[in-house]
Amino acid sequence: MKTVQSLINIHEKKLSEIIGISTAIAQLKKEYIAELRGLVSPQVEIAEWFSTMINSPCHTEANLWLLAAQIRPSSLYIAPLSSILEIDNPCIWHEAIVDIMYDLASENSIPSLEKALAYHYGYDFTDELSIRILRTLAIINTNRAWEIIYKQLDSDIETVQETARLLIERKSSH
Repeated sequence: MKTVQSLINIHEKKLSEIIGISTAIAQLKKEYIAELRGLVSPQVEIAEWFSTMINSPCHTEANLWLLAAQIRPSSLYIAPLSSILEIDNPCIWHEAIVDIMYDLASENSIPSLEKALAYHYGYDFTDELSIRILRTLAIINTNRAWEIIYKQLDSDIETVQETARLLIERKSSH
């Protein structure tokens, strides 16, 4: 029986053989996604892998696991991804984690999103992560999520202030 890990092993090997050929990489990604969609209930395996990543977050195959979670979403990922999101390490693809949380729109992710919003990750020069977090909070759409967004009107970061203001305006207009 195929598993996410077996697909990753196959595709990591293929990727190592074609580095630098963007069309081949894009094709391989399409194949991986198609095969992921064909797996029967891979969510437990994905959630378990994320749980192991908490103690050792820098894995070369992490991006493939995150892609698997995006393709096969599950609320099982919230707890381990919330823990990983709180780790300040440039090897972690925080944006992909927030994108998964956006898709899942679970209020259980609010505490970790709030903590991540307070961090200033050294690699995030354009504040893209903070902007994604605010958008995710708006999608979650609870009173607590909106409290956090309103607090960002006082942020020292202009793009964060502007994003919070726009989200609040959009909410008010509906």
